[in-house]
Amino acid sequence: SDGNIWGGEFLIADLKGFIRFTHFDYIPMPGGEKAIDEPWRMAFSYIYKYFGDSFDYKSVPLFKLIDDQKLLLVKEMIVKKMNSPMTSGAGRLFDAVSAILGFCSAATFDSEAPMRLESAIDGETNDFYPFRAAKTIVFADTIKAILEDLPRQKISVISAKFHNTIAQVILEVSRQIRKDTSLNKVILSGGVFQNKYLLEKSSYLLTRNRFKVFTNHLVPANDGGISLGQLVIASKIRR
Repeated sequence: SDGNIWGGEFLIADLKGFIRFTHFDYIPMPGGEKAIDEPWRMAFSYIYKYFGDSFDYKSVPLFKLIDDQKLLLVKEMIVKKMNSPMTSGAGRLFDAVSAILGFCSAATFDSEAPMRLESAIDGETNDFYPFRAAKTIVFADTIKAILEDLPRQKISVISAKFHNTIAQVILEVSRQIRKDTSLNKVILSGGVFQNKYLLEKSSYLLTRNRFKVFTNHLVPANDGGISLGQLVIASKIRR
């Protein structure tokens, strides 16, 4: 409804309408769909959004592998708002972190970057990174902490801590919504919940905090479930 690419949102909804309570911070997608094929673009976009020109990009091993002219071009696209639609999609954040950790700078198949990021998780940790959840959910502190961890921590641990962060975001915002509305039912859906670790961690935290959690079983969590949702809402309106 605002002309941007949605995702990473918390909706208070019934079959007649919805309120978008909050959402992940909007980030430019330099090159549009090209940014999905080349996750390093989203890595650059997140870092540039939060730290701008003051950041030493060559301090990140990822950017040492990217041609300087390409980096300049992507920066110019962001600054001049050329073919750089804004998105709040959770998948683009997972793409960025996967690229920063060196798992996938250019994807060879759909969702490769987040899949590699999840598969890297090894061992148990409940640690998570800082974030800010207000009008939007801002990951500046998360990205900063990941970059600081990069030279001194196992990437398997960084990946786990990042996933735990997203689960904590879900819990924190769910608590805010419950406080404001008394709603206690949480539906976890969307492509990001094809991620087994995130789904299980989020479900565990919510259930432990006395939320009633619903997840996909017969219908896909990702775009495969959208048409059914449209039919249900259309039938409700027509009825």
